[in-house]
Amino acid sequence: MPALTIEPGPLPHLEAEPLLTSGEVATIFRVDKRTVTRWADTGKLTSIRTLGGHRRFREAEVRSMLPFAEPLLTPGEVATMFHVDPKTVTQWAKASKLTSIRTLGGHRRYRETEVRALLAGTPQQRSE
Repeated sequence: MPALTIEPGPLPHLEAEPLLTSGEVATIFRVDKRTVTRWADTGKLTSIRTLGGHRRFREAEVRSMLPFAEPLLTPGEVATMFHVDPKTVTQWAKASKLTSIRTLGGHRRYRETEVRALLAGTPQQRSE
């Protein structure tokens, strides 16, 4: 019986479609890798399994799910910038003083440009 030979080289169907690891997707959405795995398990994000059983995500699909192309900040990051508690930032969002965007997991994120503009408009503390 003749041996099956496979020519080395890239797989054509994978070349046309860039794939991302769970870690790369987590970095893009600014969440933990376990959150990305949970999204895949619940069908919020489509994954492809490698021969080794690892998950890969289509870059085009991931990018299309981003609410905006600009960087987003977590409540903790915004709170640090304003020297307030993260709960205060959430209250600002609820009071429509700051626009929040919800992640797939329901967490709030804030547009960096909006936060920086608001920060630039705040009065400086007076030094005595």
